[in-house]
Amino acid sequence: MTINEELKDFYHKHKIISILLILVVVVPIAFIYWYVSFPLIAIIYVWKSVTMHQKGKVQWTAALVALCIMLTGLNLYAKRAPTIVITSPADNASIQSASATIEGSVEPYTATVTVNGNVTVVSHGKFSSSVGLTKETNTVMVAATNNDKTDTKTITITRLYTDQEKAQMATEDLQQAQAEAIKTAEDKAVQAAYDNSPAGKVCKKHPDWSKDVCATIASHKITVGMDIDMVRAAWGSPSSVHTSNYGTGNQYQACWTGSDYSESCVYYDSSGIITSYN
Repeated sequence: MTINEELKDFYHKHKIISILLILVVVVPIAFIYWYVSFPLIAIIYVWKSVTMHQKGKVQWTAALVALCIMLTGLNLYAKRAPTIVITSPADNASIQSASATIEGSVEPYTATVTVNGNVTVVSHGKFSSSVGLTKETNTVMVAATNNDKTDTKTITITRLYTDQEKAQMATEDLQQAQAEAIKTAEDKAVQAAYDNSPAGKVCKKHPDWSKDVCATIASHKITVGMDIDMVRAAWGSPSSVHTSNYGTGNQYQACWTGSDYSESCVYYDSSGIITSYN
């Protein structure tokens, strides 16, 4: 039995599976590599023809093979890595302006171009994009992407400031420095006031505790989730500590007796974290 007969036999015995394989595997691959599959299908059709003579089949096959090679070449050429050329301005150029126009060319024309991350329109392989010169030394990066292949070019532009701009910048720098000095002084005053408050004194002694915890402790209050050291900071040393173990590890009860002989107790395990209190 020939390979062709074996394939036909498999197709008739497993028709549903064969159709699924064709739809799921063969058809998608054929469309992905259309520049090869379509000429190949045409060649098969030519050789299956019973009306065409041998010479005609050979001529058509040669033409289709040439077409396949041409389409494959064009496809690979279109998917090649892009190439960027920045024509203006030159690298390390000095410009007395708040902006600069970046001009250049890219191949292939279908590549996507970005200038400093912003997508730029490409027309017949040419692009032009305006960028702001926000400081004295500015870096401009042009990137092109084509079929997951990239190319990047970077240039540096120096902005030249006028005397008026320099004077304005000096004034703005002075104003910013004064504002920062005022803000720093205000922050120090606020911090000093907090450090002298009851909550601030707790946090100064225990810098790893949060301000909310310090405020709660300063109010002589506690919450579930505090550790036993925080409770001691809020209530002082306990009047008594009792230990119990019911098979799951040590459990502790720490109690404080008030001036009116009332008792407040907290409960915690070996981690020291308070799980409940009364």
